[in-house]
Amino acid sequence: MSAAIAVYLRHIAVQCIEMAKDCPDPSTAEKLQSLSIELAEKAEQVETLFGVTDEEQTQSRKSAGTSP
Repeated sequence: MSAAIAVYLRHIAVQCIEMAKDCPDPSTAEKLQSLSIELAEKAEQVETLFGVTDEEQTQSRKSAGTSP
């Protein structure tokens, strides 16, 4: 479960970056970029806190449909 949370946080972080690239308002774009960084950091914290392995991350990505 914790691996799925980390994968989800990273997915939302990527979406924030994509929205920031397309955002015409510089202030909003900057906030989206900051949010993306914060979400990626939280995902890393979740992985560290719960000892998520690479195998668990891969399995969660496959289940979520975000596997490369």
